[in-house]
Amino acid sequence: MSFGPLTDVAISLIFTYLLLALLASGIQEFIAGALQWRGKHLRDAVRDMLALPAADGKVNAALFDKVWGHPLISLPVMDRLPSYLPSRNFALAVLDALGGSAPEMLSQVGQRIAALPDSRIKTTVTSLLQDAGGDADKLKLALATWYDDTMDRVAGVYKRFSQYCLVAVGLVLAVGLNVDTLRVADTLWRDPLLRAAMVSQAQAFNTQHGSDAATAPASNPTVVAAIDALPIPMGWSGTGNQFAPAHFIWALLGWLATAIAVSLGAPFWFDALGTAMKLRSAGIKPDRADA
Repeated sequence: MSFGPLTDVAISLIFTYLLLALLASGIQEFIAGALQWRGKHLRDAVRDMLALPAADGKVNAALFDKVWGHPLISLPVMDRLPSYLPSRNFALAVLDALGGSAPEMLSQVGQRIAALPDSRIKTTVTSLLQDAGGDADKLKLALATWYDDTMDRVAGVYKRFSQYCLVAVGLVLAVGLNVDTLRVADTLWRDPLLRAAMVSQAQAFNTQHGSDAATAPASNPTVVAAIDALPIPMGWSGTGNQFAPAHFIWALLGWLATAIAVSLGAPFWFDALGTAMKLRSAGIKPDRADA
């Protein structure tokens, strides 16, 4: 049972946003891999953790270079940055750079860290050495935990960065494909045949993939083909009046709405589509007679 035009318009828009979000995510992942965004964020975070002040006021990266160049961290392909780094490897690399991890060598680590200029790494390792109480395994675990805590914060920064990039990619797609949310919604509202076609496609997609984002189409060409098959008004043919001042303002608002919707991500729209389809099939639960 259908709730009427409003529900069908909502399902149509959700399905459109889902396909665009899948395409935007694929494009973003390609750009992130090509530009090594994850590896650069990881490298910069480790450099900040191990930075030492230099006499000229700049940063002394000697300790970072030793740790980052350690065989446990560096990749065989030197022009590629690691996207992820196990905390245990980080702890062992730091201890090796400071003199070793065997119990009889902890004193040497303490001497070397004491000789460093005041810095974040000096303060941190000094505190961890005192807390370890001469236990090398405890020190390794503490260093690994410090690394994991730092990476949790870095992951939050990278997630916000990725969100901004997804908005940018979504806006490029919205303008490039001329997917104007306001125009699409208005056309869907006025055209019951178009709504029916969109809901039918959304139903078929939901039946095939369900509400699990892990079952999303595996390739961008597949998503592009699905977007191209949408019967909604998009593209630039016959839209010359869209550049009139009044039309352009509304189009800009529609593009921005599309970009923001796309930035919510495919998992969000997968869940929304599944919920909308269940609601459309089940209908509104009637009130109890004694309510």
